[in-house]
Amino acid sequence: MTPDVIQRQAEYLAALTLLRDWGADEALLEAPQDRFAEVESAVQAARSDVTYEGRASVRGGGEAPRAVERSVSARGVARQGEVEKLSETAFLARMATHHLKPIYAENAPVMLIGEVPDAEEDRTGSLFAGESGLLLDRMLASIGVARSALSQVPSVPWRPPGGRPVSASEMKACLPLLQEAIREGRPQRIVTLGVTPLRMLCGAVMLGRMRGRWTSVTIPGLEEPIPVFPMHHPVQLRVGAPMRRKTWEDLLSLREHLEKAGVL
Repeated sequence: MTPDVIQRQAEYLAALTLLRDWGADEALLEAPQDRFAEVESAVQAARSDVTYEGRASVRGGGEAPRAVERSVSARGVARQGEVEKLSETAFLARMATHHLKPIYAENAPVMLIGEVPDAEEDRTGSLFAGESGLLLDRMLASIGVARSALSQVPSVPWRPPGGRPVSASEMKACLPLLQEAIREGRPQRIVTLGVTPLRMLCGAVMLGRMRGRWTSVTIPGLEEPIPVFPMHHPVQLRVGAPMRRKTWEDLLSLREHLEKAGVL
């Protein structure tokens, strides 16, 4: 077998692996299915609604008052923002296998916000599935906390195609979903696990500098800012002993703060 043949076979295998990660469950279809066209049609329909609203608002008798014009303009800008978010979230939703949904524990004082779904979470549709869930359970158990007593929310509900990093525009489009989940759970404290939820809530920050230090975040619709404690994601425990030592220090600090605040 020549090197060229081996290379082609490796490329075919990589392509099949990518299709599997994208959720392909049929080898052949009677007609090709263009996922990009489906998203584009939804975006075009939303844009048509914006245009129709603008025309309908100024019909029916001469010039529109300036107040009406400003109203139409503002409404158009808001809807255009919705169109942008639609294009980003619709693409992720189309390409992912599952939509990860928040888990709310009754009267939970703490909310855990996880990373972008990994392959196991996307396959099962469950937050912190597989190895990351086992590691998280052990981390919490080491300070006497059960995961079932805490609310759990994904930072981004869908896994990007092929497990690629989530883009800044996708994080921005998914931020309202995360804020809505926080409003629904109304936690007293938030623990972010990984860099994505921290950046979505606090902006362009470095997890290495923020981890283990309390900060606060303001959520639209909630009167008071919520204290946030950034930590590394559980899978980072595999990096080595230094990472495990840092995580243990953060867990002890978290436990001490929650006890002093009377949250646990």
